[in-house]
Amino acid sequence: MRRHKINILNITEDIKDADGFHEQKWTSITDNPIWADVTDLASRDYYASNAEKKEQTIRCNIAYRDDVDQSMRLNWKGKVYKIERIYQGDYRKSFLEIDAKLIEGTED
Repeated sequence: MRRHKINILNITEDIKDADGFHEQKWTSITDNPIWADVTDLASRDYYASNAEKKEQTIRCNIAYRDDVDQSMRLNWKGKVYKIERIYQGDYRKSFLEIDAKLIEGTED
């Protein structure tokens, strides 16, 4: 059952600042959030380089869209996830399953 709301983000601006670093602006591909069934696949907390790290992978099931690709991001509950895998279901194109990993520094 699709009871969560997510936003799929796409790069709208990719510019270099004065120091030569890329600045990217992400915006939603739809005006309203998309209904999704979100499942937590794996989570773990660990220490690396004297810092606490968090790793989280989710799977989202949404209605089929042909404009979603792996260069995009997901925004769910204020956290941003990088799309790792997109499964398009069967030949009927009735749904998309998206696996995404939490981007560090975007958690609350």
